[in-house]
Amino acid sequence: KINFKKRGEEPIDITSFLQDANGVIWMTVKKDGLYFFDTSKNIFSFYTSLWPGFPATILSIDEDKRSGYYWLNTKNGLVVYNEKKREYYHQKYNPKGLQCFNSPAISSGPDFIYKDNNDILWIHKKINGEGSVIHRYDIRNNELITVQNKDNTFGSFFTDASGTTWAYGYSLARYDKKTNRFIEIPKKSESLYGIDFNEIQNMYEDDENNIFIMTDMGLYNCNPGRQIFT
Repeated sequence: KINFKKRGEEPIDITSFLQDANGVIWMTVKKDGLYFFDTSKNIFSFYTSLWPGFPATILSIDEDKRSGYYWLNTKNGLVVYNEKKREYYHQKYNPKGLQCFNSPAISSGPDFIYKDNNDILWIHKKINGEGSVIHRYDIRNNELITVQNKDNTFGSFFTDASGTTWAYGYSLARYDKKTNRFIEIPKKSESLYGIDFNEIQNMYEDDENNIFIMTDMGLYNCNPGRQIFT
């Protein structure tokens, strides 16, 4: 059994896992934030045993293996951790001139972030009464653009092997780079090759590039090129 060094009395609500390029396993917990697996003690310990502390709860973690940076979503907004220099970059301290900090929506705390295999960071923020704001940040080229979008029904992103990025939740859409917007896939309840759902919980791609979409109304297999769902 793996032990867990809790910081409080709240029940453990694990939200994500990540194994980085160094083999370290990271875990985020809803109330407490970030933990790492200490193999010498067989226990999950709070991240401050490995990194310096940051004055906000860390909600999620992604790694950029090329630069060695860690992309953190915190209650104070988007943060980048430079492990080599052991310092945090954010909107108020940005010595590298990272364009990802140039949006006020990012500083107030994104709802979620997603880094794909092409070193694109997708940042989603709900705006009260105005739908949502989605940013697409190109990590390699240090370019931030705002995606054309007024939908606030997305809950996550997924990028498939072809490089297409999908947004899903209470609706399903794919990103079109030419128009810089997410194009919604319409629900088709009566169609043999359509998709119908109230909510999409997850998306997964296997080694043969079949995309499986897990919904509250069943499991679908998607052919992205023809937009056929079975």
